[in-house]
Order: sequence, then C-alpha cells, then structure tokens
Amino acid sequence: MVDRVKDLLVNLADEERVYFWKSALEMLKNNNLIDWIFGNGIGSYRAVYPDFATPKFRPFFFAHLHPIEILYENGFIGVLLVYGGLVVLFGLTIKTLINTISENISILIKCMLVIFLCWMIHSNLTFPFYSKYAQYPLGFILGTMLVLLSQCRITKRERQILGTD
Repeated sequence: MVDRVKDLLVNLADEERVYFWKSALEMLKNNNLIDWIFGNGIGSYRAVYPDFATPKFRPFFFAHLHPIEILYENGFIGVLLVYGGLVVLFGLTIKTLINTISENISILIKCMLVIFLCWMIHSNLTFPFYSKYAQYPLGFILGTMLVLLSQCRITKRERQILGTD
C-alpha cells in the first residue's frame, strides 16, 4: 500500500485521471460567463470531451471528478446546489450525532457518516455524477441519513422530561 502511494506521487503527472482533469479544465476555458454560471447542460460533457481528448482517451466520457463535471454541465449554480446540500446534510448529521441520547442511534449515525464519506471519495473519482453507479448509492445514503435525522429530533422540553438535559 505504501509503495502504491509512493508510486502514485512520483508518477502523478502520468496518471490517467490527471489527464482527464487537465482536459476538463481545457473544456472549461471555452466557457463564457453564462456557461460558468448555468453550465452547458446535462450530458454536454460527454458530447464535447472527444474534441479535447487524444485518441487514447476518447473512449472515456467523464472527468473522473464530480466537481469539474458538475461545473461544466451545471455551472457554479449546480456546484453550489449539489455540494451546498451535501455540506448542509453533513453538518446536520454531525449536530444530530452530538445531540443524540441513544448509543445505538449514535453508532448508526457514525456508520452512515463513514459510508457517506467513502461514497464521496470513491464515487467522485470513479463514476460520472449522473450515473446509476453514483446516484443509486447516494440516494440510499441520503435517504437513510434523512430518516435518521427525522427520527432523532428531540426538543429541549422532551430532554428535560427524560432527564437528559
């Protein structure tokens, strides 16, 4: 594992993903102000990428990095909505974890946070954002986290009654 990380750092410029990211940044350079704000449309990355890719990398059709893909397709508004929502949900989940009185629920919330972070890392680097491989797990994770948040809401008055405040 350590050797793999060392090799990755030494050969970072030769990694395929770095090439994909550079191509995506070249694509973004062609954006006008409206494209930067609203994007080029869902599915546009796949259509435009071959014009910026060498023949070796033309079969690949996504950036292998969600923020760049979302920025190209949906602009800053899309990035803010997607990642803003995820950050808010993450923050609410942490707040709920801090305030929960049930050890079992606390363990479940911690597990869901780990799963969420693993999805963020793996999916962001592996799949197109608008694919079933990214969206199905995200839907499960978000759904479970939202149910946990709604089940853990306990008011200050309820805590006083339970004697936990």
